[in-house]
Amino acid sequence: VQVYALQQFVRDSRLNGREITPSLNKLSKESPYFNNIYVQVAGGNTADAEFMTNTSYYPAGEGAAYFRFVSNKYNSLSNMLKEQNYNSYAFHAYAPSFWNRTEMYKALGFDTFINSAHFVLDEYVGWGGWALSDASFYRQSLEKIDTSKPFYSFLITLSSHHPYSYFDDKKTFDVGEYDKTYMGNYLKAQNYADSAIEGFIGSLKEKGLYENSLIVIYGDHTGLPKTQAGDDLLKFLGKTDGKLEWAKLQKIPLIIHCPGVNAEVIDKTGGQVDLYPMIANMLGIDDYYAMGNDILNSNKGYAVLRNGSVITDDYYYFSDDKKAYDINSGSVLKEDAYSEEVAGYQRLLNISDLILERDVLRKIK
Repeated sequence: VQVYALQQFVRDSRLNGREITPSLNKLSKESPYFNNIYVQVAGGNTADAEFMTNTSYYPAGEGAAYFRFVSNKYNSLSNMLKEQNYNSYAFHAYAPSFWNRTEMYKALGFDTFINSAHFVLDEYVGWGGWALSDASFYRQSLEKIDTSKPFYSFLITLSSHHPYSYFDDKKTFDVGEYDKTYMGNYLKAQNYADSAIEGFIGSLKEKGLYENSLIVIYGDHTGLPKTQAGDDLLKFLGKTDGKLEWAKLQKIPLIIHCPGVNAEVIDKTGGQVDLYPMIANMLGIDDYYAMGNDILNSNKGYAVLRNGSVITDDYYYFSDDKKAYDINSGSVLKEDAYSEEVAGYQRLLNISDLILERDVLRKIK
């Protein structure tokens, strides 16, 4: 489940004594929860998040992979699961042509794409008041899955899509001093999205699917631009403004609920490109060409951003000023302490670009 604009900080945060995302908080205490996953999207934004999750390749250096590399061959999660006789579904209650999803989902191996033409638009919540509500989206999506066979479903939500003005006059969640602000409306949107997830999890349990499914929930990208809500976010979190502090907030929550896997908080650094290797490993799939890092089975975590910045468990290297800062103290590190390692991580971008630009997987026997 890819939740629109779900940022890491809302998980386990409270406002006026109330949890913003009580359902996600509960689920994250019953599952492996990753609290250090950085946003890696580029020109494709939401589509880049989809692309990384399903292929474990980095976003295109220019433009969006969903347009530029739609004719490529991919060892995607869906294509790999087909070999194990899974049916696959993609769900998004919007126009199928947007981000070229109709064509790209074919390349990614989805058997069925359920889009706005297939949903009954019976309830509107969020995105200016005309997005299909997440609650209805989950209910209708589950009705369209043949659960008698193994399946992979990829669901992309809409209710928490910006702008959050739909929630401006809603009293569903008391945001106190942030009422009628961009920040306050965002928190209301994520609180609603969380309540819909609660209903979705409840439906999975009713259908007997919860204990026999691997459930992945994560955000596609951040939802609070610094120009529109930076001051309020920093105030809410009690943080001071600064380059490193703001960069460290650009994270999404990631929950992977898997039967038989113990609940724990994973602090290792990672990114969205790492989701597929972890999911694949849990499902017994081996994709040699995945670019991501299986954080669960790695000694060290890292994330490489499309602009060349590199984050590890120890430091944050900014490509613009070519300096690395201790991830905790913020002190500037000596160049010889990180330069060689950073260069190695940055080469991953080059390798991913070559694979995409030359359609390498099609040429490998």
